[in-house]
Amino acid sequence: MRDSSETPPVSRLARVVASAYPATFVGLILFLLASSVAVPGIAPWNYEKEFRFHHQLVSAYTQFRYWAGDHVYNQSVLGKDGWIFHTGDLSLRDYQRTRKVAKTDLRKFHRGLVELDSELAADGATLLIVVVPNKPSIYPQYMPDEIPVIGTQSPLDQVLAYMSSVGGAPILDLRPALVREAANRQLYYTSDTHWNALGAYFSYVAIVNALSADYPGLEPRPLSDFSLKTIPDSRVTDLPRVMGHLPIRDDEVLLKPKFPNTTSTTKEKLSNGLGVYVTVGQNEQLPELLYVGDSFYWGIEQFLPLGFSRVNSGGISFHQGPGPAQPDSLDTAGCRYRGMRRALPGRALSAFENAPSDELMVIRVAWLSPPRARRSAGCP
Repeated sequence: MRDSSETPPVSRLARVVASAYPATFVGLILFLLASSVAVPGIAPWNYEKEFRFHHQLVSAYTQFRYWAGDHVYNQSVLGKDGWIFHTGDLSLRDYQRTRKVAKTDLRKFHRGLVELDSELAADGATLLIVVVPNKPSIYPQYMPDEIPVIGTQSPLDQVLAYMSSVGGAPILDLRPALVREAANRQLYYTSDTHWNALGAYFSYVAIVNALSADYPGLEPRPLSDFSLKTIPDSRVTDLPRVMGHLPIRDDEVLLKPKFPNTTSTTKEKLSNGLGVYVTVGQNEQLPELLYVGDSFYWGIEQFLPLGFSRVNSGGISFHQGPGPAQPDSLDTAGCRYRGMRRALPGRALSAFENAPSDELMVIRVAWLSPPRARRSAGCP
């Protein structure tokens, strides 16, 4: 991980260079206009697709700003000690706790979860909503001092308080577990929005522990079963690209199992065109898990199959609602995906369209079915 020496210094030279910004902007505009005349067919408003050196030009200009000491970039802000934070998708307002969740959205969210929980319970399954925290929630000490926490409750805090007052489906808030571990370990990448292997591992532990109340046979692997390896400056991360194609890499963090790992994963396409990853675990006597969520799964996917007989996983954006890429239900054919159909009916999915973003931007729906339930349905 990069140390504080890599944070761009705001020196006298940097301030002098930064004073040239207006001239740089004017020069850039003149260059683009001139090139549109010199190269017919290139529209100034469509350079990203048509201008051959667009990527290099943006990268060079962003590097100039980075060297000059800028801290605010496209949907990103440079924090302390080289940490970079995402500021798009309401992330900044949610971190500062300035956004109030409408009661109508809370009621709709609660109603959808209760309905989904009831349907799964009738099918002998268990529902667990897992909230993946945004990076500032775990490492607020690295946020710029100019971006303070203003309010008292984040949108997630409001959701949890409402759920506690009315009752409903179980929601697992990962913040307490990750904050506790973050005191001694780095769980998120410095220049990425996502957790690293350690963050994914401790989230897996919290998920398995939460589900073990209904399935006593579930038990997470101890951290001592894995060997930790760090590869310096080897991971290409997302925030430098969003900032403007900065050539910044992060340290790759790996957890390699010390035990024989016989899990296997295949990708299959359903009749509705949705891709599903099917991972067969190491113990057929364990329950089956269905996961639906977004990019945070790439990290925890190496751990979840260790505690289940099978893991079915697919990607979906809850905030966009059903559409061409998201059918009204994950209607699946065959016993292999039987749980997916019952776990995510379209009317329940619609409850997530206006879900408070905050750390609920990523929602994971887990479906567990004991082996006897699969056999009674005529499934292998």
